[in-house]
Amino acid sequence: MKIIEIDPGSSAELTLFLEVAEAVYRSDPIWAGEDGEKVGEALVDGGGHITSFVAMEGDVPIARASAILWPRSECTGWIGYFEAVGSADEAVSSIFERCETALREKGATSIIGPKSDDLQVGLQTGGFDLPQTVATPHNPPYYEAYFRANGFLSRKRLLTYLFDADSYTSHERAPDGFNVRRIDVARMDEEIATYNRLNNAIFSGNFGFTPKTEEEDRKVILRFLPFMDPDLILFAYDEGGTDMGMLITLPDIHQMARGHQIDRARIIMIGVLPGFERKGIGSMMLTRLIATMADKGYVGLEASWVQEDNLASREIAGRFNPRPGREFSLFQKRL
Repeated sequence: MKIIEIDPGSSAELTLFLEVAEAVYRSDPIWAGEDGEKVGEALVDGGGHITSFVAMEGDVPIARASAILWPRSECTGWIGYFEAVGSADEAVSSIFERCETALREKGATSIIGPKSDDLQVGLQTGGFDLPQTVATPHNPPYYEAYFRANGFLSRKRLLTYLFDADSYTSHERAPDGFNVRRIDVARMDEEIATYNRLNNAIFSGNFGFTPKTEEEDRKVILRFLPFMDPDLILFAYDEGGTDMGMLITLPDIHQMARGHQIDRARIIMIGVLPGFERKGIGSMMLTRLIATMADKGYVGLEASWVQEDNLASREIAGRFNPRPGREFSLFQKRL
């Protein structure tokens, strides 16, 4: 068994990296697949310092991972793009060791994972029979043992909620002084600036969150723009017209890839500015979203993920009678 540091610009070496996932999920009906071209682009220019490794058993790739250190991450590195076949304990330990060394050399003092970007976050630990939705991870149950065996501790439990079109039964009125609007695609530059301002202000206290520049957030939004439904991207604003909160929802394009009509969506983030959390603004946005989805023929909605200790978001979700969905954990190790 040997570990190689790959050059993602090399098609042959990138193929080895991608083949690990193909081997893991070959018989997994849940896995939605990965876009090899986009993975390659992220490894080359993902916005952070990325070093990627593959473990080889002879000529066969059996494990992979990337060591990622994002600018402004305050010395916290990530292990991303992790995949490994079963019974590959030695290979996984060697891969983790190489990632830890690479991050330590770049100045990292701790490492969290798995995390490839701000959407591909967490190790799935429950709900393995439920669909993998757009821009979320999926993995076999045995991955948790790999992380724990190599000194990683579960740091955050991440929850998922499932809503049906008729799940909202509350009749509370919208809070005075606030309203909801959908994204204005004719003003995307301004909307991206608003998203960046709110994103950094709302989620700066979340574990593992790294502040983003406007250009970094622009890349994220433009990545989803081709299949975005503007009716599902909502902003809450006050009487003065200042945006105070946002709810970002994406149609689940994994359904389309499987030849099905898209009738499911995923909330990737919902939040309001600090100091305005318990004024009913989040419920107002979610009420508008569910009503809009019902009008447009959507029948399912996943909210993922919600940190277990985020009581405000869990309280909002609870008003809409959700069903429990998949569960994830984010692991951490001190270097």
